[in-house]
Amino acid sequence: METPFKAVGKLVDIVNGMAKSRALYTVAQLNVANCIEPNGRMSSDQIAKQVHCDPSILYRLMRALSQVGVFRECEDDESGASHMFEHTEESIAMRNENFGNFVLATGLPTVFKTWELFPEVVTKSDLSTGSGNTISNKFFEELEQRQEEALVFGKGMTAITYKIAPLLVAQSDYSQFDTVVDVGGSEGILLSEILKVNKNIKLGINFDLPRLIEKFQTSMPERTAQLNARFKDVSGSFFESVPTGDCFILKSILHDWSDQCAKDILCTVVRSMKPSSKIYLYEFLVNNEKNEKQSPVVWMDIRMLNYNDGKERTLKEYQSLATECGLEVERVVSMEMLPSLIILVKATATTS
Repeated sequence: METPFKAVGKLVDIVNGMAKSRALYTVAQLNVANCIEPNGRMSSDQIAKQVHCDPSILYRLMRALSQVGVFRECEDDESGASHMFEHTEESIAMRNENFGNFVLATGLPTVFKTWELFPEVVTKSDLSTGSGNTISNKFFEELEQRQEEALVFGKGMTAITYKIAPLLVAQSDYSQFDTVVDVGGSEGILLSEILKVNKNIKLGINFDLPRLIEKFQTSMPERTAQLNARFKDVSGSFFESVPTGDCFILKSILHDWSDQCAKDILCTVVRSMKPSSKIYLYEFLVNNEKNEKQSPVVWMDIRMLNYNDGKERTLKEYQSLATECGLEVERVVSMEMLPSLIILVKATATTS
């Protein structure tokens, strides 16, 4: 049994979570990590001059972040220089543009606003029918109205894909497919990696909304120049129809949506499947552990709930979704610290 003081301390630490995340967002916005060389050290006063902010306030901010492992405050050196900081593994990661974009994406004003409304999500959403709260769970619609924020958010999500795409492809077998369709593939980062590794694939289709495909093709010339000759952009909505293929990839798609919407998406894909086609779902799985043994995925689940009535699911829940769409789980490939690969195929007809 914990002492009351220890329990209160734990609650205070949870409450401070917002301050910690906003502090991290602020140093990412100021690009503080890039002011310090990887093996160097620098005073917060010097950094403040570079990022144009108050030196005493920046020192307090970096001091606080050092308490959670982001930057390390050094002892005063022989010259008498004070407020010196050096890197930790966590602050080094902040020097990477991709991870910096991820931190910025999670701290956007639109993201922050959704959390102000979170109590309404809990008290007013009717998730059993798939109808979300009309006030809160409209994150993606809200984001679409703010193009600058949408751009930052897109870069943040893309940053994660850049990191994990080679790892996912290394654990996945695409050797049997001629046509691969990445449903909701965004820029096509994962599909490009798949085509690079699997020369047998004749056509890779990157499928996403018309406005996104148009943006990628018109405002990202460097992307166009790097695309594989077997890569093709196709626009549309996965609630209406998707191109025919031998393998359909849905990476981190279904977790954005309620059960009813996830079912609708899967049923759309089923209509374009051949008898031998497969669906590759890349999703984190909620495990069956209790309390502190539960994985951090449960917090991602809360984020998905807040954004768009989405959810992280157990394997049993994915099996249930599959069954409702005439599918069955063929195999699950678990990957440590990465989304699992859940392979779906058309259900085998049973005779009574």
